[in-house]
Amino acid sequence: MRLVAFEVEGYRSLRSLKIEAGALTVLAGENGVGKTNIFRALELLPAAADGTVCRKLAEEGGMQSVLWSGKASERATSMRLTARFEGVAYRIEISEPMSQEAALPSEPVVREEQLYRIGPSGTTQVLRREGASIWLRDADGKRHVYTRELLPSETAISAFRDSAQYPELALVRQLFLEWRFYTEFRMDPGAPARQKGLAVATAALSGDGSDLAS
Repeated sequence: MRLVAFEVEGYRSLRSLKIEAGALTVLAGENGVGKTNIFRALELLPAAADGTVCRKLAEEGGMQSVLWSGKASERATSMRLTARFEGVAYRIEISEPMSQEAALPSEPVVREEQLYRIGPSGTTQVLRREGASIWLRDADGKRHVYTRELLPSETAISAFRDSAQYPELALVRQLFLEWRFYTEFRMDPGAPARQKGLAVATAALSGDGSDLAS
């Protein structure tokens, strides 16, 4: 199942952008137009899937550093990412914490998560997370409500791992975790790709090239 569209709002230089993705999508442009920020925004979705997205944003300098900042009156207060696949779509919104909302005063918090099933008969919401309140629709269509089950910095897509009960959530999590990013592929003598490797086949090349021989 491939990615068909990606949207990002309020992240670094990307105020609002939607990209329709094909089997091969090439982004071309001059330096400083935002190509790297698109790539970095895409990397945040696997981080949401494994529960580390808020930590990753903190490593980037926190929300004060990553939020889109134009005119003072237009400064973004949150960032939103949306990924649409063939048949399912996921959306997450992350912001700065409100007073006493998070354990630490400056840590990013997950404000909202949504997951939709997209079919011939229309769209069905299967996950809705607003702050500490979460509901999930199981494989039989029944809604389950959870309150204060997660830390503000945790993601529902990572935390709820019953694949039999919540198959769409498990599917999207797995799709994100299968993504690979090749941004720092070293070629020096000490590069991981030049070291001895184990004779074990891998489904996809690792980000650092350490399993190139396999």
